Amino acid sequence: MAAAAAAARRLLSSRLQTTTTRLLHARSSTGDFGGFIHPAAVVHPDAVIGQGVLIGPFCTVGPSARIGDACQLHGGSHVMGDTELGEGCVVQT
Repeated sequence: MAAAAAAARRLLSSRLQTTTTRLLHARSSTGDFGGFIHPAAVVHPDAVIGQGVLIGPFCTVGPSARIGDACQLHGGSHVMGDTELGEGCVVQT
């Protein structure tokens, strides 16, 4: 069981390293944009993500979504289609 969990973690981390998301602001010199995307979230590489955005587990962000600065997507929420969230929005399930 532990081996399966370790394999799943390796798979998720490799997916996260190969996935890039366009950001509204340039990354800092450390590569950080001040936010957090949970490893269990699915964020399309064409989505535009602002600074300080928190994306919880099991969230989905579609390809034409734009998420403004300091937004919070609570676990299980979905942003799909041609959707733009302004600064500081909170999306719950």
